[in-house]
Amino acid sequence: MSEDFYFQLALQEAWKYQIHTLPNPAVGALLLDENGKILSIGTHKKHKTMHAELNALQIGFHQLGGSNEILALHDPFALQDYLLKNHQGRFKTCSLFVTLEPCSHKGSTPSCANLLAKLGIQKVWIGTKDNHPLACKGEKILLENGIQTSMLSPHSESLAKNILYPFSCLQNNGQFIFYKYAQRLDGSINGGIISSLESRKKTHEWRGSVDLLVVSGKTVRMDRPILDTRLTPHLKAPDILIITKNKDKIDNNIPLFSVPQRKVFFADDVTALKCLSKIGHYKTAMIEGGSEFLKSCEPFLDMIAVFLAPTFNAHTHTRMSLTHSWVLYHSQQIQDSQDMLLWLGKTDTPTHPL
Repeated sequence: MSEDFYFQLALQEAWKYQIHTLPNPAVGALLLDENGKILSIGTHKKHKTMHAELNALQIGFHQLGGSNEILALHDPFALQDYLLKNHQGRFKTCSLFVTLEPCSHKGSTPSCANLLAKLGIQKVWIGTKDNHPLACKGEKILLENGIQTSMLSPHSESLAKNILYPFSCLQNNGQFIFYKYAQRLDGSINGGIISSLESRKKTHEWRGSVDLLVVSGKTVRMDRPILDTRLTPHLKAPDILIITKNKDKIDNNIPLFSVPQRKVFFADDVTALKCLSKIGHYKTAMIEGGSEFLKSCEPFLDMIAVFLAPTFNAHTHTRMSLTHSWVLYHSQQIQDSQDMLLWLGKTDTPTHPL
């Protein structure tokens, strides 16, 4: 198998946790033994939890004959200490594939680069460099400690940068906004529930991960939604921004207003999306809505997430229409579902509606 093949496996796993990790990047890591056997694939799953490298090392240690007790460790620093005390050179013939250069910074989690250097891993393959001023220089640490490193192909580097796009938007623009919708194979978005239960759970996970959920006044008036995280009850329901010029026509008895510990804001038009920080301490937002709202919001979007269901609507079709040029960053099948999830990123050149 080629190095790019192993990288792709790590990348596919990392995309499953896109949005969940914000404001951190989504990252994947794959640990390989000297015979080319995959020992583990690790990911960064949530902000302030263990990084992908540490997750891969934890599983890999067990696969290499280490004690089961390591699997019970969830604190990143406790896991690091355990590995340093008990590794006994297990990783010296292993290679690690990472979608992003291992971090050099010690914060809420240990420095992955320092840990890899101390474990004496043989080689680290890197998808793309880390440009964050606090976390970069991981490769330098590895090389200074005798660890071999190598960058993957330009194509793999491009894919590695794609998954970092939400994180890059936060770093460069101070905010990240994406639009989520579901459609069938024929492009229809009307006619009742479209996506599977697992896709809807994913949406609820995203609601619990972003700072703000944005909807139109039309959606609120017509659907009378609750917009909570009931399918993932361990997550807090998001604050809401309602875009409407008719605030006085919004019924305060609509369920979304009864969600505990929720703030609800109103704005006259979508230009409020230009600067989320003017609304509150918000940096990440997901927008849910239909075709008209998408058209209004499109100039302010960084990405679009489309749940594609393998069904058709035999009746009248309402379809989404895009006026900018969008490119496919990633596609994946939703686990335990036939739905596909498509991630679209915007290019700079407007085009005719699709």
